[in-house]
Amino acid sequence: MSEERALSPASADLTPATLHERLQQTVGEAVVGQEAVVTQLTTALLAGGHVLLEGAPGVAKTTIATRVATAAGLPAARIQLTPDTLPADITGTQLYNEQAGAFEFRRGPVFSNAVIADEINRAMPKAQAALLEAMEEGHVSTDGETRSLPTPFFIVATRNPLEMAGTYPLPESQLDRFMFHLTVSAPSSDDALVDILATADQRGRGEERRRRQASEYPLTPAAVRSAQRLVDAIHVSAPIKQYLVALLRSLETDSRVTAAPSPRALIGVQRAAKARAAIERRSYVLPEDVEQVAVDALCHRITVEQATNGDTEAARNVLNEVVDATTLPTTPSTPDASLATDGGE
Repeated sequence: MSEERALSPASADLTPATLHERLQQTVGEAVVGQEAVVTQLTTALLAGGHVLLEGAPGVAKTTIATRVATAAGLPAARIQLTPDTLPADITGTQLYNEQAGAFEFRRGPVFSNAVIADEINRAMPKAQAALLEAMEEGHVSTDGETRSLPTPFFIVATRNPLEMAGTYPLPESQLDRFMFHLTVSAPSSDDALVDILATADQRGRGEERRRRQASEYPLTPAAVRSAQRLVDAIHVSAPIKQYLVALLRSLETDSRVTAAPSPRALIGVQRAAKARAAIERRSYVLPEDVEQVAVDALCHRITVEQATNGDTEAARNVLNEVVDATTLPTTPSTPDASLATDGGE
């Protein structure tokens, strides 16, 4: 398969694997060493989930989110959340039209296909709660009227570490709406830091290539919906479902876990595993697909004994041990048909 073929899909032909390749290339032109984060963002987008990115200022959280949305062809809106952000700043408000002599609803940024909620934990709880209905139901209710959001609908929220001044913890009900909690950190090696400086020098040329590619081979929300439908068709065998239940039961009985994940979380893990299989050009889920998404999908949905509020690192340690200790199912029988690829391979 040629590089041009991989990056120039028609909307009707977009596969999850091709979308993943496109997003990796676009983000990689500006950000170094975050391939794993981009893979999980692609997985969540394909699975219809939302993502919480956490990291210190300056590690490119917003850049990654913006580039993923742009490369996927999704109209995006950014909300810079602050302590004085109001719910109406997110969902929209009624404004009086003097010419028409009537009030009209002016839609807020949440009515975009992709929403980047920057520094979500700097907003007061009332503003944070304005995103809840949108994230779970795909619509918002304002002034007694329910308004549908566009599809696909993808929220990427960024969060600063809780120990930083001026931050507010997210309520558990909102954390549960995120499919993944991902940690973004600066590369630790000297070579990677040198690459970051080189990439910064070439950013102008990368932007020009990105704009040219986007105009020549545009992706659209309809193309992303097509790729999401391929994820819907991924097969999950009975042994894989039993494996998911075994993970949940292991967490419920672990003495270190004071609050285990909900059934909704388990559904999210299954859907994310389907998306991961689709990215790998398979039409069925394997145990390793579950392993690759389980920790990021559950670390913000469990409470670990003696861990501070929002300490996902302790949760990740427990989850890694539980995943390693849970007995894997025998490799399930797989459907004969494989997931269609661009070249029909």
